[in-house]
Amino acid sequence: MNAADPGSTPPRRVSRRDLLVGAGSLVIGAAAGFSARPIQTAISDAVAPSNDSSSDPATDSTRRYVSSQATISSFRIQKTAGATLGAGLLFAGVAMDVHRGVAFDDDGEPVWIDTTGADIYNLRVQQYRGEPVLTYTSGLLIDGYGIATGTILDSQYQVVATVRAANGLSADLHEFLLTDRGTAIITAYPTVTADLSSVGGPKRGHYIDGHLQEIDVATGELLLDWRASDHIALSESYQSIGSGGRTAADPWDPFHLNAAAVDIDDNRLLISARHTHALYAIDRSSGVVQWRLNGKKSDFTLTDDAVFAWQHHVTRQSATTITVFDNHVKSSSGTSRGLALAVDESARTVRVAQAYTHADRRAIAMGNTQHLDGGNVLVGWGTGKALTEFAADGTTLLDVRFEGSSYRSFRAPWVGTPASPPAIATRRANGQVTAYVSWNGSTETARWRFEYGDSAAALTASQTVARTGFETSASIPSSASSVRAVAVGADGTDLTSSVTVSA
Repeated sequence: MNAADPGSTPPRRVSRRDLLVGAGSLVIGAAAGFSARPIQTAISDAVAPSNDSSSDPATDSTRRYVSSQATISSFRIQKTAGATLGAGLLFAGVAMDVHRGVAFDDDGEPVWIDTTGADIYNLRVQQYRGEPVLTYTSGLLIDGYGIATGTILDSQYQVVATVRAANGLSADLHEFLLTDRGTAIITAYPTVTADLSSVGGPKRGHYIDGHLQEIDVATGELLLDWRASDHIALSESYQSIGSGGRTAADPWDPFHLNAAAVDIDDNRLLISARHTHALYAIDRSSGVVQWRLNGKKSDFTLTDDAVFAWQHHVTRQSATTITVFDNHVKSSSGTSRGLALAVDESARTVRVAQAYTHADRRAIAMGNTQHLDGGNVLVGWGTGKALTEFAADGTTLLDVRFEGSSYRSFRAPWVGTPASPPAIATRRANGQVTAYVSWNGSTETARWRFEYGDSAAALTASQTVARTGFETSASIPSSASSVRAVAVGADGTDLTSSVTVSA
């Protein structure tokens, strides 16, 4: 992250000074492993009042619904005719009052909207114990990093586990990666005191160290605690110290670890450090750095067009290809791009395999590059407020513009069957009754059957309509006094029903 979203109000952002000076109890809690979350009342998906006369949901850029209090900003979609897109839904944490988690389809129609009221980052589908799960980080954003926890949800959107940092640290928002070992890889940003005179700072200075921890999800056991300052010299940083580092409330940030990935060799991890413009391959057990790629002490020779800067995200696409998101626009001569690098570890050379760019997309911070099954590549533009899906050759297939930034954006297959029942509400106006229903997170509902009658015990008539998006509505006879909605699957099976409400 590292930068506020230009042109929008940052969500629930506080300064480090605010935390250290104005919230002593919070700092004490963080030191003990407590992860603060923004204080906000959770949005209820309970049954909305009948006969609601509120304004039409489409009167502004925020999507609002009658049956649910969930809200999300509208998306602007451009699709190439005939394009073959990747499988599954799109996932983002779009900045509104908070970064609100949303899963949506290729037409921009929401399927699931987070209703906790927390700032959601890193929303994506991962695997835990052989099952697909939905994961994210949430917490408090502090000058480009955060105090956070990692959350794992099952297909019913129930919490499977909450992951926190160990060794008295508080987890950061940047990374929450689940591995095949049943572990989570997270980042942490403690402030430490050191002599910074060698880099133009005070002799008794303060800087933000970077920790990469691997945590056993089930037990909370710490398996690895990799500390950047043990392996990376402060002089490798491109981040100017300026007046920073003079107080603990205004520390210098020389490393800014923001991403990790398990390498082809399961015993090796890849790490991205934004402020050194470098990727690091480390031994998963010992933490020893095996090589640096890019930056001031690169072990590789890069072609001029392969040099990246201020990057986010790192993934291993194949034995010879590594992807990053190259922010680079922070440098006046740079651009922003998803970048696939052809890496020859034997010859220690790097060249561009493919660059993914969009003339209207620039990102000072945030962003990611995701290689999809089938060969397409999805680029999340971070503060560029968009995601773009490309063909393997760089041709734009889909472009989605957001109202606010999204730290990362992803695509993945996902099947959701919410544990909570569908929400239903009615409106009566001008002698007409309209029933509205939504089932936040359901991917399997194909149709809705509205059952109605003279009383809750006598729902003697019904009509079935196709699901039309997050919320579906139908007109029912004005003589009906009670109604409920039944979710119907593509095979005609009844999935569940709402409660019965007055019409």
